[in-house]
Amino acid sequence: MAINASHNSLENKENGVRVYEFGPFQLDTGQRTLTRDGVEIRLKPKTLELLQLFVERGNEVISKDQLMEGIWPGAFVEEANLTVHVSQLRKLLAESNGHSLSIETFPKIGYRFTADVRVVEPDSNISQRQNGFELKAEQGDQSSPTVRETPRTGRASRWIAVGLALLVAIAGGALAWRSWSGWLDRTTPTITRVPGTEQSSSIALSPNGEYLAHAVSKSGKRTLMMTHISSGSSVQLLPPDEALYYGMTFSPDNNHLYFIKSGAEFSTLYKIPILGGNVTKILDGVGMRISFSPDGSRFCFVRKLPGDVYSLVTVAADGSNEVEIARRTPPEYYAGRDISWSPDGNLIAVGAGTRGNNPKSQIVGVRTDSGAEIPLTEKRFSGFDGIEWLRDGSGLVAGMFEGPTSTTHVWLVPYPAGEPVRLTNDLENYGSVGVTEDSTTIMAGQFKDNTSVWVVPAEAPDQSSPVRSGKHHKFQWVRWTPDGGFIFGSDAGKNRDVWRMELDGSGDRQLTDGPDANVMPVATADGRYVVFAAFRDNNGLFELWRMNPDGSEQVRLTNGSGAWQPSLTPDGKWVFYTSGKMDGPPMERRVWKVPVDGGTPVLFTELPAYQADVSPDGKFVICWIKSDEKASPKAAIFSIDGAYPLKVLDAPTGNRLDWTPDGKGISYIKTEGDTSNIWTQPIEGGLPRQETNFKSETIRNFDWSHDGRILVSRFHKSRDVMLIRNFR
Repeated sequence: MAINASHNSLENKENGVRVYEFGPFQLDTGQRTLTRDGVEIRLKPKTLELLQLFVERGNEVISKDQLMEGIWPGAFVEEANLTVHVSQLRKLLAESNGHSLSIETFPKIGYRFTADVRVVEPDSNISQRQNGFELKAEQGDQSSPTVRETPRTGRASRWIAVGLALLVAIAGGALAWRSWSGWLDRTTPTITRVPGTEQSSSIALSPNGEYLAHAVSKSGKRTLMMTHISSGSSVQLLPPDEALYYGMTFSPDNNHLYFIKSGAEFSTLYKIPILGGNVTKILDGVGMRISFSPDGSRFCFVRKLPGDVYSLVTVAADGSNEVEIARRTPPEYYAGRDISWSPDGNLIAVGAGTRGNNPKSQIVGVRTDSGAEIPLTEKRFSGFDGIEWLRDGSGLVAGMFEGPTSTTHVWLVPYPAGEPVRLTNDLENYGSVGVTEDSTTIMAGQFKDNTSVWVVPAEAPDQSSPVRSGKHHKFQWVRWTPDGGFIFGSDAGKNRDVWRMELDGSGDRQLTDGPDANVMPVATADGRYVVFAAFRDNNGLFELWRMNPDGSEQVRLTNGSGAWQPSLTPDGKWVFYTSGKMDGPPMERRVWKVPVDGGTPVLFTELPAYQADVSPDGKFVICWIKSDEKASPKAAIFSIDGAYPLKVLDAPTGNRLDWTPDGKGISYIKTEGDTSNIWTQPIEGGLPRQETNFKSETIRNFDWSHDGRILVSRFHKSRDVMLIRNFR
């Protein structure tokens, strides 16, 4: 039944006592106690206050503002705190022994408590002795107990009562302030860096929170390190190797580190004592990460099978007795890096999604007894970077990003219900999360992308100079403009947008303003237009757009299965581009072209191909092609009319290919160790030549000017391991 809030407030002031029943629960507002089937349940003070507010206004939709003011009157508290307490109540109500109790969410509005609530009348005769005098409620006047004193001690009793009341008020106020301020401290996350983890590429936190395992790259080789967090001392567990190390997981007893070693044709799980010793092989053909059952007797992982089938598998701790409990077939998938076994052993949380026009994913729970799936997040994300249960079972911690180009943050996902809460809010990326067994500390890798733009003079690589910028840009893609400036994609604004800048760092101006991502700009040689790729329809696909140089009159050019990596013909009439999903398999990509003034797109070649660049004379196109799924991509030169390649060149795969200004060579990025430079392969054969002479950092993107200068976006990623505490 619905209860009138104002009526109840008046009655509470008069009586001081109200007892409510809903399902198996009983809430006594006078004693501030909650029981379930007669057993008292202890809640945090603010959680109990929130429950009382919901009960008093049962079946009413209460706005978030009203709830915040009711629980924290006059205080500035983030809305995330409300979400945490709502999730705690939802978990409590889920244990209601078959009763229909829940808290409904009305997005962007508030919540509604759906239980059938009734008021329980207090006993008609209440008698208790307190502080030397008797309180007795007379029959027929239950709301106003009388005080009966003995003649000799009445006045003294009154003074004693007043004094005790003052002491109780002072003590209660002190306790309330300490509790309230402590609660605020606990819900304001603190983030601290673990020293000595600047080059960590894969990380894991021991359940007891004492040790950090991390893979470190040195001179092109990798090794595993174990660091004692409080002392900062480290030991090297393995000699340097060219193989990759990832998926590190501590055993529940903190004694061993499990890790996956991967080479060109193998992926094997091993274990080693946490301070070094004999390495034991456990299992071949594992996925990206494992997670242990609560008792440590088994672990689970996702294995990718032929035909893009994803199998969720559990295995005994020694690698025997493998059992498949669920699988997903195309277009559905499991994210093998994002998996965690629940503390009660009943669910395996795993990232899951469906490839296609709406590729956003969610966290699902797979039941270990039946393989059935239940959603753990209604909100969908573009991807994950680590999932870990809180050991008390109240939720999960996950690294998640909301859009295809947005920053990855640490989120708290309440269980069994509730809205995810973002715990990190700065401009950096956080991922590879872990949680201690007492659920008080989150580990996350913080990844900073540091980029800068440099200009390399023609035939003078040692005289390169940086472009100075006052903003925190992330130069993902750089291209010259006809007037000698340059355009690029940047994260300096609210979203990733197209900007332009002069070579002295002045005149930077934002040309697009969301929504979502606007990237990969390129300007026509005549200065009429800027063409770029944009993610705007929330369908998981980038499409090509055109705008004036000042950002005005934006016009969509493509509307198909995705369009990105634009390249213009010298006359500015045609845009060549890659068609297909940006995160899809290369065999499904094709090169198309579309008129810059708008029109019907035309297929350039039937071959699987991507990342085209048109020659300065407009006669040829170079792009990457693939002959079959297992073959490495090849750099192929086509006639501007398409069909089949005229020539295939040797070039490092995965690179941008750019014609030299004279059209006699193809330039690409060559990385050795942690340093990149630009090299050119002559079309007519011969040895490649080095165009830049950088001694550090990698190159993310570059572009030749017509007069022989090179615009270069340089990049280095700084990595730190962070510990997050007081997050709830």
